[in-house]
Amino acid sequence: MLGRVLVTRALADLHVGGPDAARRTLGEARRAARAADSRYVVALAFVQEGTIAMYRGDWEAGLAALDQVHEDDLRAPAEVLAVLLNRGLASITLRRPAAGRRDLRAALRLALQQDWPEVVFKARHNLGCLEFFVGHLPEAIRIMQEADELPVRVDRLQSRRDIATALLEVGLVDPAQELLRLALRSARGRHLRLDEGNILLDLVGAQLLAGNVTGAARSAAAAVRAFRSYGDERLAAHADLMATAVDLARGRTRAAPRPELVDTRTAAGRTATRLTAELLIGSGDLVEAAGLLDELAGAPADGIDTVMHEHLLRARIAADAGDTAGTEREFRSAARKLARMQGSVASLETRAAVAVHGARLADFNVSRAMRRGDPAEVFRAVERWRAASQRLPAVHPHPDPRVASLASRLRQLRHDVQAGDDRADRRADIAALEAQLGRRLWSAGASDSAVGLAPVSYRGLRAQLDAAGTTLLYYFWDADTIHLLSCGPGGSAVRRLGDTRVAKGLAERLEADLRVRAHTEPGGALGAAIDRGVARTLERLDTLLLPGDLEPRTDSVLIVPTPELGSLPWSMLPSLSERSVVMVPSVSRWCSIRDQETRAGSAAFFLGPRIAHGPAEIEQVERVWRATGLAVTGHPGATTVDLLEAFRSNDLVHVAAHGVHAQQSPLFSRLELQDGPLFAHELTGVGRMPQHVVLSACDLGRSRIGPGDEPLGLAAALLGLGVRSVVAAAGPVNDAQAAEIMGGYHQGLAAGLSAAQSLRAARADHRGAAIFNVYGADWTAVRGAPEESATPAGERNAVSASAYIR
Repeated sequence: MLGRVLVTRALADLHVGGPDAARRTLGEARRAARAADSRYVVALAFVQEGTIAMYRGDWEAGLAALDQVHEDDLRAPAEVLAVLLNRGLASITLRRPAAGRRDLRAALRLALQQDWPEVVFKARHNLGCLEFFVGHLPEAIRIMQEADELPVRVDRLQSRRDIATALLEVGLVDPAQELLRLALRSARGRHLRLDEGNILLDLVGAQLLAGNVTGAARSAAAAVRAFRSYGDERLAAHADLMATAVDLARGRTRAAPRPELVDTRTAAGRTATRLTAELLIGSGDLVEAAGLLDELAGAPADGIDTVMHEHLLRARIAADAGDTAGTEREFRSAARKLARMQGSVASLETRAAVAVHGARLADFNVSRAMRRGDPAEVFRAVERWRAASQRLPAVHPHPDPRVASLASRLRQLRHDVQAGDDRADRRADIAALEAQLGRRLWSAGASDSAVGLAPVSYRGLRAQLDAAGTTLLYYFWDADTIHLLSCGPGGSAVRRLGDTRVAKGLAERLEADLRVRAHTEPGGALGAAIDRGVARTLERLDTLLLPGDLEPRTDSVLIVPTPELGSLPWSMLPSLSERSVVMVPSVSRWCSIRDQETRAGSAAFFLGPRIAHGPAEIEQVERVWRATGLAVTGHPGATTVDLLEAFRSNDLVHVAAHGVHAQQSPLFSRLELQDGPLFAHELTGVGRMPQHVVLSACDLGRSRIGPGDEPLGLAAALLGLGVRSVVAAAGPVNDAQAAEIMGGYHQGLAAGLSAAQSLRAARADHRGAAIFNVYGADWTAVRGAPEESATPAGERNAVSASAYIR
């Protein structure tokens, strides 16, 4: 009896007197149990000791204690389950996956036999942790989230930390921070200071990835206070390491970590090693810094972020030592590892998110190239990190019935809202469903690591531009300033353009004015005033982005925008209004597909609901293509299933429908069809994709640009899944004008013009056509000439202007 009381008391001693007090109590418990010849209580004491050690993060000690337990000495299935679960978790944490998987599967079987849903939750969650530690990230996220969705009453504090860790590893910083803050509130509410400190440390890492150094500094200081309040100076010292990391991110230096903390055997010790090396580099002691990094060789990897950190430090050492080849080698190796990780996931959002881990390396690479001033080196530095996911082959995961079910329910809710059922609870249901669907999509994994295109060489780029007769305008930022790399017949040059915030402000003002103008009746005083405001903003943007001495010598222009300018209707800029313009997320991808054969063997035309001028538009473009002998199908009452099927079987697809770009959740951007919206993420499972897609709808060319300049939106999703070329609007589209513009656009295509040339011709007839951009690559339909005139000019002019917006 005394032994059992002491085993129970040890937990209280841990929280009151700290780990040493708990260990002393458990030692006393074992002595009492052996004196009473109770193998059962001895086993319980080891179980408690192992649990406490793991709670403090000492997995070796925890596993050593649990290995002392003989399961036959335990009496209840619950006790056996506790040993199996904890021993399994310790094994996978210590990189012993086979032993961990064996224990956790045994625990799951026993829990199912006993019909104990709480333990089923724990076993499944820990199996998810195992997949995380062996590097199967999408599978880990899927299993942990499936466990999290089980309707059981369990403490989810640790499970939320684990899911957040997996999300951070794939760069999904915002949802990870949301989970961590939930866990933090729970820990603080129950005065669990140890958990509070650990969660705060996780939060520091997330905030640093997000670039929130102020928040990270607050969290690091709070973690130190939490650990000291708990009475653990060792953990407080480890927390202080993160304060050092925050200062380095701010460009500040502080005293190096205490020597005893530098230890390659533990994750915290390896962090101390890297931070010490970084401080040494800052002080110019490159030899000592390199020596510390060499000690990390062969040590366990602590995640992609630490791998990128080591490459950054080695690149800095090589650069400071004048070893250009060594510096370049570190950049190349890091970029390859990052791209390989992006290729291991199928979710477009996750592929884009992974790039966050390379942000510091990309900044250093670009800044170094800018100091050297060589356009070829600048191009290599920028293109290496730009939109790397667009260089990967498209991955089409196996259909997930759960995703299909959630999407169907979400479509119905959106349809109901569109039909007028706009209650608050309905919108709350939509938000919850989108969150659930988003989480499910993150777990889509590729079967193998996809190998992407290598970035094109500068020489290769020049050859491709010469062959295409195109000038490249490559925008990028360095130190809060937008720069432009221009490359064309007049040679190459790098220019400093101006403050990134100014460009962003002008782009936002233009977007706002265009939105107001779209809802203003033309011809009135208000419309004229807005037009003057739009013209002034365009002139300022033109002056900023296309300085006077920059006059492209070619009719066609290839543009790679910065994140701030990714949704700009570039053809509205006066200097580009009479040129053929194509926007590309990745020059390397453009080079790889530019010479591929294009053709138009079949075309499908779709009409969404409530498009007043849509029937005339569809009839017109169908007539244009039928005259060329193309196989044409029209879908006036199209559903989402019809459109997805058409993507699989046609070379050209045109959709006239209402469109919505979801800035906060770009993969929920949507096209409205008869049965409700088709979401961007639903395109992932299509497989074969058309060569050219025209989205005659509002806003669907817009994108949200994430770390690594990775675009996300409906047009970007189409490109990422293999569509060669997309025409879409970067703002609101007037319904009547769109019908006229698209008639002219398709006539040009059918006559043999390329997509960019056809849009340029359409702009000559309709000023509103400048809202449309060509994304990805130009496209030419290899067909015969159309009939003489599918649409009489007088008919176009007879269409009155309207404020009706798609």
